Amino acid sequence: MGSDEPRRETRETIERAFAEAKRAREAKREEFLRRTFNGLSLAEIEAQARRNSRRRPPGMAPALVEPPRGPLPMQGGAAAPLEFGAD
Repeated sequence: MGSDEPRRETRETIERAFAEAKRAREAKREEFLRRTFNGLSLAEIEAQARRNSRRRPPGMAPALVEPPRGPLPMQGGAAAPLEFGAD
């Protein structure tokens, strides 16, 4: 009966699982970097990162900003006469 129940998670088991996952991510990242930048100097890697950060996908253009549309304020600001219905 006791073997059928799932093991209770404790803070230690949760922290251990997070640490193992973090080590696995770091190892995967290191392997990717080693395969990608094999034989390149630090300056070459930085130059490639700078060049790729500025590159835009084809067809992507900066958004054009249009002025807001709506009624224009009356000339004179607060000194403009208030107009109410014609009596």
